[in-house]
Amino acid sequence: MHHIAGEGGKKKAPFNRAMVQGPGWQTVLDMPGIWKRTFATASRLRTVRSPTAPTRGPVRRDPGPDARPHSHEGIAYIQPDVDTDAEITAKVRTAPPGIPKEDVGHILTALYPPPSKTDLYKIGNERGVLLSSELVFDCNTRYLGTAFKTETWNHRFQAPPGTHGENVPCTFYNSETDQTDAKLARDMPLYLTKFVQFGSPNARGSLPKWPVYGNGAKLTTSGLEGVGKDVDETRNKRCECW
Repeated sequence: MHHIAGEGGKKKAPFNRAMVQGPGWQTVLDMPGIWKRTFATASRLRTVRSPTAPTRGPVRRDPGPDARPHSHEGIAYIQPDVDTDAEITAKVRTAPPGIPKEDVGHILTALYPPPSKTDLYKIGNERGVLLSSELVFDCNTRYLGTAFKTETWNHRFQAPPGTHGENVPCTFYNSETDQTDAKLARDMPLYLTKFVQFGSPNARGSLPKWPVYGNGAKLTTSGLEGVGKDVDETRNKRCECW
């Protein structure tokens, strides 16, 4: 996301094709703190030995060809006890920072109204989870699809619990160490390697066809039920706002 939108999108991205999985957009950056934590983590990792063969870290992020949210991206980013109007309002005012007061009112009344005034959620915490999911992650996949003239392959990972990062064991499956659904872990990497090698997840077809996102906002889904199809729920007025 940051490679594509950096410098106002004026510079060429350092890749020809890639895959966005859970494309988060950091609205508040503590660069000194980030570098400090990165170096501290790297120092610790130097002493960690792999239980099997050496492994490579994930290389992904994309200009749209494969943009994918999860079904419950934001759960990890909202504390379970965040439930009141005041707490949700505070969340909106700090992410993104500097948001005008009138926009905060519009977001909390028209886009994410209190639970008593919508069918989107039942309690205040669910309201916060949806807001966080769409603001930080989910709407970015819709943004990528439309930014690239809907000529993308979009996807939703919905195997329970569907939280941020839960797709990684399926993307980089290791049958000796990963405890995940073997069929799901076979299908996902096969789609992705076809895309990387041939430029299309449908090349040399052996899996259900993955439709182009298109004006119909078509999705391929991955879950315990297997590969499926759906319409992108981020095609909504809330994501238009973000």
